[in-house]
Amino acid sequence: MSKLSNNRQFGTAQCLAILSHTQLMQLERYRELLPQVLPGVQIICPDSLDDMRRIVTNSHSTHELVLVIGGDGTLNRVLQHVDLQRQVLAILPSGTGNDFATFIGFPASLEKRVAHLQDLEARETDYGLIGDIRYMNSAGFGIDTETLQERERRRGIIRSNYNLLFLLALAKMRTSQQRITAGEFSESGHFYWILGMNSALIGGGTKIAPDARIDDGLIDMLLIRETSKFDMIRLMPAAIKGQHIGSSMVEYRQVPEFRVASEDPVAVLAADGECYDWGKREVSLRCVPAGLRMLR
Repeated sequence: MSKLSNNRQFGTAQCLAILSHTQLMQLERYRELLPQVLPGVQIICPDSLDDMRRIVTNSHSTHELVLVIGGDGTLNRVLQHVDLQRQVLAILPSGTGNDFATFIGFPASLEKRVAHLQDLEARETDYGLIGDIRYMNSAGFGIDTETLQERERRRGIIRSNYNLLFLLALAKMRTSQQRITAGEFSESGHFYWILGMNSALIGGGTKIAPDARIDDGLIDMLLIRETSKFDMIRLMPAAIKGQHIGSSMVEYRQVPEFRVASEDPVAVLAADGECYDWGKREVSLRCVPAGLRMLR
């Protein structure tokens, strides 16, 4: 690897780096590499979500840049607490899925990812809101939340296989009546999946929203209508490649916001692969155009 150099925009800035617990074994490697690009970096691994909230909140007046060393889930948890007016958000992808980081062009190896940080600059970036929860990549409920909860019940190799977890969740899933409204669009029915995307990718590389951008001021609304579970399984290979758009099962629109009214309370929402208790019948998803500055 060629010699690293300071990021041109943040070479002298104070940077708070939040390290995911899954990356603790590589802490010394991060301590070796990151100061070559961000000399003012301070790497902290929070003990808990409450500790993370405290650390990030306390950084509002001291650290211009907040760097997440982890995956989509860690990025999501940090996003809830950054000061969007005063701080710039960045990611050094180190999780299992890394869909958002892949979408914005990060390479595969650690050394190349650190080197990639050299050339990035703060750019206005959209983020989404599902209810009052911020998200960067994806949010919704249905088969995704069922899949994430299935993952929490599993251990070993099954836990890291999203497609297998998806099939296990689908086998158990039951839907309820919902009404979706987005501008002049309105549809009532049963849906396997209600999803609002900011990037194109979900589940470790599935191109679920092929036209998505993170600077267009729009959420990519994806609805998967309930049909036979066999048809749902048959749709999966096409969805992985982004070739599912146009199927009679799929409604895909780019909208500023959309709303869901559910016959039964929606127990859990998913945001960037993290589950949040909800328990309400109403859910809104919307884009916050240019709502934050991100190193990309």
